[in-house]
Amino acid sequence: MVPHRRAKLQARILPVQLDHIAVLGTLRSIHKDPFDRMLIAQALAGDLYLLTNDEAIRRYEGVRCVWD
Repeated sequence: MVPHRRAKLQARILPVQLDHIAVLGTLRSIHKDPFDRMLIAQALAGDLYLLTNDEAIRRYEGVRCVWD
């Protein structure tokens, strides 16, 4: 089921890279979940959108979120 949905959304899996880790080290401690903080860092480093309704993520400057 997951591969079908991923293909439908044209989503891709992002491996953790050094530029993501560099951004991660600059983030303020607004969000306590380390996995979510890595998603934030990946979005910022890659100029990507996050599909989320998590208000803590939306508080990070520069993070572009999509969810109504």
